[in-house]
Amino acid sequence: MSEMKLQKSVNLQMLGQNLLEKVEMRARQENYSNAAIQTIAREQLQAIDCELLFDPGVWADFIQSTSVPQGRHWFSDIPLVLARNRNFYVELLCWMSATTDIHAHAFCGAFRVMQGSSVHTRYRFDPTRWVSDSLGLGRLECEGSEYLHGGTVREIVPGRDGLVHSLFHLDSPSLTLLVRTHTTVAAKPQLGFFPPGLAIDNPGLQQDEEVRHLTRLLAAVGRKDRASVAELLLQTFKWLDAARLVQLCLSFSTSFSSEEDRHRLVDVVTRYHDEELAYILDETLLRLGWQRQIRAARETVDDPEVRFFLALLLNLRDRSTIFRVVQARFPERNPAKACAEWLLSLSRLRSNAIAFMQEVATRSEGPGYRLGSRIASRIPAGNTLEAVQLWLRDEDQISEDGAAVSNPLLDLPELAPLFRK
Repeated sequence: MSEMKLQKSVNLQMLGQNLLEKVEMRARQENYSNAAIQTIAREQLQAIDCELLFDPGVWADFIQSTSVPQGRHWFSDIPLVLARNRNFYVELLCWMSATTDIHAHAFCGAFRVMQGSSVHTRYRFDPTRWVSDSLGLGRLECEGSEYLHGGTVREIVPGRDGLVHSLFHLDSPSLTLLVRTHTTVAAKPQLGFFPPGLAIDNPGLQQDEEVRHLTRLLAAVGRKDRASVAELLLQTFKWLDAARLVQLCLSFSTSFSSEEDRHRLVDVVTRYHDEELAYILDETLLRLGWQRQIRAARETVDDPEVRFFLALLLNLRDRSTIFRVVQARFPERNPAKACAEWLLSLSRLRSNAIAFMQEVATRSEGPGYRLGSRIASRIPAGNTLEAVQLWLRDEDQISEDGAAVSNPLLDLPELAPLFRK
């Protein structure tokens, strides 16, 4: 496959089969241990020397001509299984949209970024207790973030104590090539994680019969009267176990956007379950609301640099990490100056587009414009790029009369990572 440009579906088949055969041969010699498989998969992915870009025509031809069973799971927007046997499979994943999902894996192997780039963040979950096999409470700690460019390879360690991470795909489309084992019972359930400290079996609960029926019912009710969804949820919560309750809360998190609705939820969960679950669920829903604001803002912005900046706010935990990832993406730029420029750009886009905002608000309540508008309203008229950079260095701006102007952006929770040391 050396230096081959993959322009035909047969090339995809060759790539998958070659990888599968090499990994299988070496893994057998190592008795299929997880540690060996992870190393072998990483080394084989690193050895690939070919250009692989998303081509809808090639993918359509592959889908129509392949004899490889494709399965029923849909991890990514468009997954292709290039090759498989009883021990492994090689999968090509195409992402058209970004995701902030934090998850573990019920398999081992490695992945390589083939097209596009991503912000990769690792986490550690420290449980205080497992409510059930499907739900854990504790503390989700961020262990670091990095910028993954094309060609980067990372190993996948299975289980809740293995690789817990999120990949936010910065480009559309993005392609990831994955070499992995089949799902192993020992590493199940494959958990999803939510700050500040929820671990939940999303895949298992999404297939649960009771959850599926309630989800359909609530979705149908919401199409006619969105306001009544919260009432119906609170009614069902009196009889649901904790795991199903949390799953439905996450699925219908917008029903608890207001502080009043979250307080009612806390009261119900405390009464029928316990205070710790109520507190963590309330904090989780609050953070999901902040994420929605940033995601909505990102959907309304065309500038790729501002979209990149919003992706960092969505995924990273502190300013030093944000600056480090900015430096990796734009080596020639000063990170503090770049972030200040993007903040000002975001505020100007909103303050100069009042009529357009009103039109969008009429159609869709304009959630994507709220963050930029709030930034614009807090930056005093006449503030310069240098002034915003001072706030990024924890310094106050000095006004014309000599008085210090404190950072007015500190009270915006969506910008918290930018001002967290």
